[in-house]
Amino acid sequence: MCVPISNSLASPYPEGLQHEPIGRGPRQRDRSQTGARAGNLAPVPEVGETVCNGVRLSWESSGVGSPVLLIGGAGAPPVTWHVGEFISTLAEHGFRVIAFANRGVEPSESPPPPYSVQQMALDTADLIASLRLAPCRVVGYSLGGLIAEDLCYQRSELVSDVVLLASAGRSSAFFRVFAQAQVDLATALDNPLSTQVASDRLLLTQPTSVLQNDDVSVELIRSTVEAFPPWINPGRLGQWTAISDWAHDDKRTTRWEGLSQRCLVIAFEHDVAWPPSRAREAAAAMPNAQFREIAGAAHAGLLTHGDEVMRTIVDFFYSSP
Repeated sequence: MCVPISNSLASPYPEGLQHEPIGRGPRQRDRSQTGARAGNLAPVPEVGETVCNGVRLSWESSGVGSPVLLIGGAGAPPVTWHVGEFISTLAEHGFRVIAFANRGVEPSESPPPPYSVQQMALDTADLIASLRLAPCRVVGYSLGGLIAEDLCYQRSELVSDVVLLASAGRSSAFFRVFAQAQVDLATALDNPLSTQVASDRLLLTQPTSVLQNDDVSVELIRSTVEAFPPWINPGRLGQWTAISDWAHDDKRTTRWEGLSQRCLVIAFEHDVAWPPSRAREAAAAMPNAQFREIAGAAHAGLLTHGDEVMRTIVDFFYSSP
């Protein structure tokens, strides 16, 4: 059950953040209709908090139109979607865009671990019901894709279309080791070492070509990680436990044929966690799924290849009957 706490108008990102729309589609509305500021600036979101499945979740809503719910990856607050201008772009195309912080990520509540993907999917279901979004389009990235997939199984009536981004299929053996290592590190150290976080981020999200030859990008990622406060327990341990358990569960592959929604599976060519071959296998087993591979991208392709990712998603949404 969801209990609304509050909502207000506020901007969670710096004044003057600008964006360029991908291009007008048949459902795109004028900025005056999507809540965007004058002068080609990003829309001012409505923000609020709602208790869902016993946990206080923080959310924001931008734009006017058919709702699209964004579910972020591990440790990612809603502002992550602003970095790649995904919220402003979708609002430009005539959608109401809702992003939220999963349990375990500020400003949402962080209950004691362990967490599970199934539990976080029920959090999401309650949020959809509370905000009266159903049936809505859902986009999930990384951990968010696991949650979106499970949401389709548990509460199929809440989801019309779903995009599984860098998350579908059987995980790689490398990622199973990586995810369990994150659980072990979170168990041993409440405050992670910034150098370890940076190293892990680089290994997981960047292609080998960047690690070998692009010292500028590597240094930028390292300095960015060290500039922000560490993501600490209980949220860190809780979310990584959920991810590791999901990655190690091969029985879940038998559920793919039960995902009946229109589905777009997007994989990144150099993703070491959810490789394209594994994602393609999952899409082939889902009765209404399409598959797209983004060339040249690794797990962080959501940011490094954001324009192509957004074009692919918007085209999928426009093709909805």
